[in-house]
Amino acid sequence: KDFQRDLYLGRWHEMFRHKEVPYEYADCSTATYSDRSLNRFQIDNREYELNNEKWARNNDFPLGKGIVSTWRSGLANVKFFELAPWANYMVLETDYKTYSIVFNCDAFAGGSYKDQWLWVLTREALRVDSDAWIKMRDKVFSVIKSKVG
Repeated sequence: KDFQRDLYLGRWHEMFRHKEVPYEYADCSTATYSDRSLNRFQIDNREYELNNEKWARNNDFPLGKGIVSTWRSGLANVKFFELAPWANYMVLETDYKTYSIVFNCDAFAGGSYKDQWLWVLTREALRVDSDAWIKMRDKVFSVIKSKVG
């Protein structure tokens, strides 16, 4: 189905991330997507620092920018540093109101090295092991299994 960028904009809370994602350190992360005109958007990633009891932007990640593909639904390219290559950001599934499943697959050096990461985002922050969290976990794992095996 067609990806609706405008419905995707706003704040998302990280429910899960692939354990190999090297750029995220805190326990509670958010990503806020805002309009930048046409098919472009800005990304503001923030993490909650438990030791300092405050929200902060990850100093390793400045504001990011993205471009939504006009030829493939759910595909965007994102980057956080000017000299960095554009990275794939594929929305595998979303209902825009409660959850989003995002997959990244980038190949380097002629395909000899590949990064593959997965995030599950939710519109509301969910307390781990709460009824709402368990229900969402079961839902998204079912979707992931059907999409990526």
